[in-house]
Amino acid sequence: MRDLHPPRNPEAIIISEFLSSASQLRGRRTGFVEIPRIAPHHSAGVPRLMPPGLNCMESSNCGARQALHKQRRISSGENMRFSIFITLCLFTGALAQSQEWGQCGGIGWTGATTCVVGTTCTESNPYYSQCLPGTATTTPIATTTATTTSSAPASTSTTGLKIRLLPLGDSITFGLQSTDGNGYRNTLHNLLAAGNTVDFIGSLKAGTMVDNDNEGHSGATIAQIQQFSTNAKALPARPNLVLLMAGTNDVFGGSISTAPSRLSTLIDSIFTACPDAALVVATLTPLPSGQSAVDTYNQAVTQLVATRKVAGQHILLASMASVLASDLVDGVHPNDAGYVKMANAWFPVVQQAAKNGWIGNPV
Repeated sequence: MRDLHPPRNPEAIIISEFLSSASQLRGRRTGFVEIPRIAPHHSAGVPRLMPPGLNCMESSNCGARQALHKQRRISSGENMRFSIFITLCLFTGALAQSQEWGQCGGIGWTGATTCVVGTTCTESNPYYSQCLPGTATTTPIATTTATTTSSAPASTSTTGLKIRLLPLGDSITFGLQSTDGNGYRNTLHNLLAAGNTVDFIGSLKAGTMVDNDNEGHSGATIAQIQQFSTNAKALPARPNLVLLMAGTNDVFGGSISTAPSRLSTLIDSIFTACPDAALVVATLTPLPSGQSAVDTYNQAVTQLVATRKVAGQHILLASMASVLASDLVDGVHPNDAGYVKMANAWFPVVQQAAKNGWIGNPV
């Protein structure tokens, strides 16, 4: 049947067409047939649905029966419209949720503020909230004893830990353009040091902080970072926690399409050198001159980390989505406020690694 009151917007048009088709199908299933004859007192050209045998010329109570069938059709149409409305609402709500480890709030945040089932939006600070797995539904991923060499069983506490941390990456890890040269490292060190023993390691020193060791090399691509990671004070020093951010210089080099493959190779080398370590991989911060490539790469990194985590590796993702283009000094490196946001993005993920029992005593 044709709607006498056409919808006013594209969404309504789609729903109207769907309802029209559904009504016809519904008629076929219940034994209704379309009668080509035009019944009295109705507009010409508008077909009517009538059950077999219901012929106004043959029935004495045709009017009452027609009214009953008309009411049934109206009720069925209303029920179907309500069901579709509810379905569309639920579908729209699902699209507006942040995924596990994604950002869900904070000052200036304009994205989704709810999390997928099994995660909870947890505030780290006024600028950053993240979807963290709920303690009731999170199950630590099992690992084989063949690859575990920790000297003591891992704790699931976030305090009392002995953390030997390797900051691994490029100039952003180094802290370039921060006023004190510390980048995100000093803020993160202070957050982790509450109740824990923390030692940053690496072959480089940068910043005014006391524990300023790191393995952040300016201009380094993913492949070059892998080479630098073999320095005696890097992976061979056996960190039990590695924070990796790599790929920005691959975007500059125009080889972003194959960058996820190189990152995967780097991750393999990290776990080969430190099979008992927990690895946190960060998405890239904004790059206005190549944001499209950064977005594509970040999506690939998110999927890569998720796949490896499901496979049983001690790997998590730290989303740097809270760092905005306005937080950059030169279009590449964060300012001091941007680096603080980075530290606040790393911290809850490191805590989750600890809760999972992935940060054992260093060997």
